[in-house]
Amino acid sequence: MLSEEQIKQALHADRILPLGVVNPHGPLGLEQLAETVSGLSRPQPGTSRVERPIALPVATWRKLDELARNASQAHPRAVTASDVAVAILEHAVNGK
Repeated sequence: MLSEEQIKQALHADRILPLGVVNPHGPLGLEQLAETVSGLSRPQPGTSRVERPIALPVATWRKLDELARNASQAHPRAVTASDVAVAILEHAVNGK
């Protein structure tokens, strides 16, 4: 698992914010994390989206993909690595 500092460097982030999941490693942690990611990755009504390609190290993408696969097991909708990346970025930028 990447450390917070490694994630910060990989995403070229200025800061790190918690996702608000109390215990993502407990018995309900994955389900809570999936719900948080799902809520953050859904576009808000009336908001437009911009799609841009970004380059990430292969190891970072693999970790995002692993998080997505794990989240998909506990969530009714399939979660993609892109969903996880979007949720992390929006959370960091919007401070939510």
